[in-house]
Amino acid sequence: MASRWLERRGFTTRPLERRVDKHFRRTRDEPRFALTGFDDNQARQWVTDAGFTRVFDCGLGGEATNFDSIAFQAWPNAIPKNQLWPIEGMESNADREARAHALRDSPAYQALAADDCGRLLLAGKSVAVPFVGAVSSGLVVAEMLKTALGEPTLDEVRLNACALGSVQPRTRVSHASGHIPRGVEMHALRAAYAPASFRSDSP
Repeated sequence: MASRWLERRGFTTRPLERRVDKHFRRTRDEPRFALTGFDDNQARQWVTDAGFTRVFDCGLGGEATNFDSIAFQAWPNAIPKNQLWPIEGMESNADREARAHALRDSPAYQALAADDCGRLLLAGKSVAVPFVGAVSSGLVVAEMLKTALGEPTLDEVRLNACALGSVQPRTRVSHASGHIPRGVEMHALRAAYAPASFRSDSP
């Protein structure tokens, strides 16, 4: 679906299906930046060892109670990967399943569908809302462009899309002065496109 959307707008796409596991590695001809959206922290940890210059990962809330939550992390990171993306234990999985069962048994969900399959899907997963995906993807692309341009970037952002006007997002800045990563060619992009009145002779 995403490929068709892009093709209609003039982009050339080439979907590649590759399993991500502990042996997954970036090949020499692949991009140096990785934009990821896994639903499993084990996969996130594996990608950190895959040879990418920078990984931009974003995850959304997986339950009806946190559907608007956005968690962005970049790698390399000051926090070790096993602390940044801890592996869930059996207790956490059991707690999530218990919450899903409680929702499935509520009268509101019982009235939604005659078949059990519909109730399971609705209770077990958050409802997809386009604006949450739009906010998160804009954040990821912005951080990628800032990194490519050598600007200050963020290591972590946590926010709720429904509360942007009242709750301050939690962020952590990666570095105060950026640098262009090795292998990313940016030939004086800012100087070439800046209006003449804003150009400077300083380095």
